[in-house]
Amino acid sequence: GDVAVKVFKRIKEFKGRGVYVDGDPRYYGREFGKVEMRVQVEMWAEKEYRNLIRARRAGVSVPKPLFYRANVLFMSFIGEDGYPSPQLREIQIKQGSKKWKHFYIQTFVSVRRLYHCARLVHGDLSEYNIMIGTERDIRGDDEDDDG
Repeated sequence: GDVAVKVFKRIKEFKGRGVYVDGDPRYYGREFGKVEMRVQVEMWAEKEYRNLIRARRAGVSVPKPLFYRANVLFMSFIGEDGYPSPQLREIQIKQGSKKWKHFYIQTFVSVRRLYHCARLVHGDLSEYNIMIGTERDIRGDDEDDDG
């Protein structure tokens, strides 16, 4: 399938993020604030990769993390024919409609799974980072997901 590539490059975005890395037992002994800026960006890419694996294993509909190297994360592309699926903010839904209730429940089930099963909290959940894709887009063809 198609691949999405996310490049982490601006260290200014990482101010205050050391708390999230330093508080994560997976990074014990690697103090975020004490490593050079390039390494901070690489640590954040690794953390996002690992978090996607945890979220997927918990049953949260997220792109499949494929690989990461340095500051670049490769994951399954959510969309069709090279066009990304729309963000929640881009679709017209009447509040209270069946479709609205479906997305509302689906979002809160995902947040619950993320917290209770993956032990993660999404620090920036909004209509800008919720994509409306099909289950096939998100799960892919392989149900035996090793991450």
